[in-house]
Amino acid sequence: MVSIIILSYNTCDITLKCLSHLTKSKNVDLEIIVIDNASTDGSVPAIAKKFPQVKLVANKDNIGFAAGNNQGMELA
Repeated sequence: MVSIIILSYNTCDITLKCLSHLTKSKNVDLEIIVIDNASTDGSVPAIAKKFPQVKLVANKDNIGFAAGNNQGMELA
């Protein structure tokens, strides 16, 4: 299994496109983890609705790039 960690902050459209491509992969067993750093652009509900198979963490505060990735690695 390959774990993919995506850190998101107000990048709804880009993140949805990325997830769309990743979830089409059939040859690799993927675990996809999205850490959202308090986006205000509707990212969290859009991701949850379109990709329920993705592990989604919605942070209340923007904890930064490094801490967000560490949070994702703990879940992987």
